Formats: sequence, C-alpha cells, structure tokens
Amino acid sequence: MISHRFGNEPSCDQCESCKFASANKTWCCKFGFYFKKPDKKIIQPQNKIILADQNIEPVKKQKPTLLRMAADFTQAMVKWGASGLKCVDKDEYVRRRSICSECTPQGWRCPHCGCMLWAKVALATERCPQNKW
Repeated sequence: MISHRFGNEPSCDQCESCKFASANKTWCCKFGFYFKKPDKKIIQPQNKIILADQNIEPVKKQKPTLLRMAADFTQAMVKWGASGLKCVDKDEYVRRRSICSECTPQGWRCPHCGCMLWAKVALATERCPQNKW
C-alpha cells in the first residue's frame, strides 16, 4: 500500500485507475502515470544477465576512510622523500592520467585509494592500487 501526499486519497489498490491497468503497464496514483513493468531479464553494464526474480543486492565497494587516506599519504610522502623527490616526465604523467580516467572519467580522486590523482600520478614512487600502471 502506498501512502499519498494528501490523507484523503485512496491507496493504489483501492483507486479506480488501478483496475484499468494493462498487463504491461501499471498505474501509480501516487505519481499519476503508468509505468512499465520490468522484463524478466535485466542486462547489466558488465554484460551479466540477472533475472528480475533473483533480487540480488549490488556489491558496494567501501571507500577508504579519512584515517586510511592520511596514513597512505604519509607513507607516500616518506617514500617520495627518500627517493630524492623524483617526479615522472610529462609523457608518463599523461599516460598514467589517461589510464586513471578509465576508472574516474570526471573525478579527481582515485576511487580505490582516495588519493588526489593530479598528485599521485606525478610521483615516481607511486603505483596504481589496481596495478594498471
């Protein structure tokens, strides 16, 4: 049963519009339109087929905590300082940044470690957490 904005409106199983729903569409009186029922097969972006009846929860990757990012930053700076503050050349920087844009096309932080990409790809001592560079 769906609650409505106004207390005197009927629920979806009681209103007149719901009984006129077709086999492929269902009327929702909360939003005031017909919506199409999902097909049996839902194709995911990874080309995996999940049946609508399976009701599988998506796996959410944990983002790194602020404490974890601070520890990683400190470790990276110590390693970078011990190497003599070496940076990569421009071609290597562009290569690394283009690889990173596959994971984060519009982002400026790495989704895996939380580092700022403009800094991480410039340091010669740093590596991709996914071993892509």
